[in-house]
Amino acid sequence: MGCGAQSQVSRDAPSDSDESIEDPLGRAPTSGTGPGERGPFGAPARRWKSYTPGGDKSILSAMALGARMEQEPRQPEGDAPDAENRLVRLSLFFYGAMMAAALIWRVGFYGEPIFFFSEQAAIKGMSLGRDAAIGLGVGLLTVALSRLWTEYSASGDRMGRAMAQALGPLSGPHALLLALASGMGEELFFRGALQPRVGWVAASLLFGAVHFVPRRDMLPWTGFAVVMGGVLGGLFEWTGNLVAPIVAHTVINGLNLPFLVKRYRRDSV
Repeated sequence: MGCGAQSQVSRDAPSDSDESIEDPLGRAPTSGTGPGERGPFGAPARRWKSYTPGGDKSILSAMALGARMEQEPRQPEGDAPDAENRLVRLSLFFYGAMMAAALIWRVGFYGEPIFFFSEQAAIKGMSLGRDAAIGLGVGLLTVALSRLWTEYSASGDRMGRAMAQALGPLSGPHALLLALASGMGEELFFRGALQPRVGWVAASLLFGAVHFVPRRDMLPWTGFAVVMGGVLGGLFEWTGNLVAPIVAHTVINGLNLPFLVKRYRRDSV
């Protein structure tokens, strides 16, 4: 009987092991337990102070809240639309200044028609449909070859990725606007004003020089610009006017710029 009483006292009295229990989340126990709350094997159940003003909350509720907070979409860092708008504004200013310089140089200083290779070509005139079709064909062929280059060569892939990073986000309308501005500005300056003064080879080399970027992955772009400068300059001398070079240049940039941005942004996701 003594052993039974001693066992009963041992079960009812709080043990040292009960006092040493700590909450995994570092919370302090309350001063008592609720009426009738029992734990495993009849031991009093412990309740823990909640750190929320609403009272006691279970650990599962806190975990669920944390999971919902982690799943909420985060706002992207930076201001991509503003960066894109700044790029477009700066580019339009640059190409506008290039067109103005070309007009002042050839028309203002020399009194020559800037849209034609020579005065004889201006007298002969142009065949707008034929020259535009030639430029369109050259532009589409260049786009096809450049995409094969970026798809199947390591140097082309690195160059395309670097160009996409430099451009950043670029919408379709902005890409078309930049293509038109670059096609007009660069062709008026390098072909319309510069080539009749310095010749086909020098104008092509200078065209590549302004596309030089001191980065190893962008060196192929400089070589590509030299080659395309030669092609566009050849179209200028062959047709006698800037229709074919402007159309080809605009098609190349208008199709390749959004393609590069879309492809390498998709691969980086």
